[in-house]
Amino acid sequence: MVQTYIDVLNAKDYTGTLQKAVEYLLKNKEQLRTQTAGKHEVEASFFYIIQEYDSKNDAVWESHKNYIDIQWVLEGEEIMEVSGKKHMKPLGEYDASADFYGSEGDALATLLMKKDDLAIFYPADIHKPGLKTSKGNMPIRKCLFKVMVGE
Repeated sequence: MVQTYIDVLNAKDYTGTLQKAVEYLLKNKEQLRTQTAGKHEVEASFFYIIQEYDSKNDAVWESHKNYIDIQWVLEGEEIMEVSGKKHMKPLGEYDASADFYGSEGDALATLLMKKDDLAIFYPADIHKPGLKTSKGNMPIRKCLFKVMVGE
């Protein structure tokens, strides 16, 4: 897991498809800020989703097998909790169509994510995004890149 913010994000810190996705994000960040909500295909190895929702009291622990998440907060503030697979109990089977593992357990770290903060979650990083902060529930606008692993 990496936590950073848009002004210091550097594509040279990454390799392969993750590097290409970060390069795309940085080159197009101003257009991404105003992009319409929904899924946007870029190329076969990565795409992004502009999400708009209200932060919530609780969420589902999630992890992925085939994709790395880059979660960039465009507006609002939210808490993201993070844990590791050895500290969690699986909930059900892997859902290949959604690239989703559900889990339950305790957070090892809590991230306060504000405008222009980013978190990169690898498949081993179980995460719970979208949680309300001490300021309460608020509208969130986020750009979520899904980057194929091993490309």
